[in-house]
Amino acid sequence: MHTCAYTRTHHKCNICTTPYTHSTTPHALTPPQASVSHGQGGTLSLLTTLAGLGPLFSLRVTLQNKGRAPVHDLTILTMAPGDIYQLPQGPLRMVPLLLPLGSTTVEVPLVFLASEPCSADVCVYVFGEGKGAPMLSAHAFVPVPLMVDV
Repeated sequence: MHTCAYTRTHHKCNICTTPYTHSTTPHALTPPQASVSHGQGGTLSLLTTLAGLGPLFSLRVTLQNKGRAPVHDLTILTMAPGDIYQLPQGPLRMVPLLLPLGSTTVEVPLVFLASEPCSADVCVYVFGEGKGAPMLSAHAFVPVPLMVDV
């Protein structure tokens, strides 16, 4: 468990129960996070990567159908702590069709809102048509934004 030297606090995301901490050190690069689902007709994989130094970030969500059958009507749900990030285009993205051995990448813009330096995980869930539980999930670490005074 990490306690921040800046605020002496440790937080937990109330949306997806992922801890996030305050920090004064910016991180420029984050490793990709991956998730794989084996279901009827094949295998889907989910990869999340992050671009940007902040306060504007771009979360890239890549879905790949490694199976032999097409996958229809996928929904991508992105959840982030509302006191830290804004999702200007909303949390939902639709993928109507993903062909066998095909992939698609969806860009999800994130805007840093917090008044002090902090970072958090963004949760990404993929739902299939008529499915109540996510088929895939991944957590993308969003680093402390690089703040520049002008």
